[in-house]
Amino acid sequence: MLKGSCSAIAHCPDSNFYLKSGEYPLQRISEADIPFGLGSDVGAGTTLNMLYHAKQMNFRQSSQAVLPPEMLYRVTKANAKILGLDHLIGSIEAGMQADLLFFSPPQGFDIGHHSLSQLCFLSEDFTLKEVLVKGKAILTDTHN
Repeated sequence: MLKGSCSAIAHCPDSNFYLKSGEYPLQRISEADIPFGLGSDVGAGTTLNMLYHAKQMNFRQSSQAVLPPEMLYRVTKANAKILGLDHLIGSIEAGMQADLLFFSPPQGFDIGHHSLSQLCFLSEDFTLKEVLVKGKAILTDTHN
């Protein structure tokens, strides 16, 4: 029905867990080519933090690993696509609108090829330094 109706899914793994509504059928949804993104359902979930939900997307799968590039895609470009706005938002390509978060890694973390993994799985250890909405700073860390 979902595929036939051209529907898309906003998946909140945190909500599924707390509602005891079962494991998200990631493999079936992917194989059926049904578009889905990650969302936050604070009606049953616990946070609006999308990095937390990205991590939970992996943790709540019993047999299929969800890797950080997929996590990032589901909270950015996949959500833009299901809204029909991927020509405007969802990536940092030239000419796109972007809301950006800038983080500082914890002391001792090396920045490198593994940094996306560190951010996805250890986001609570990173410090939010700046938020840009449509290129304008709306939050700047004034403590450092």
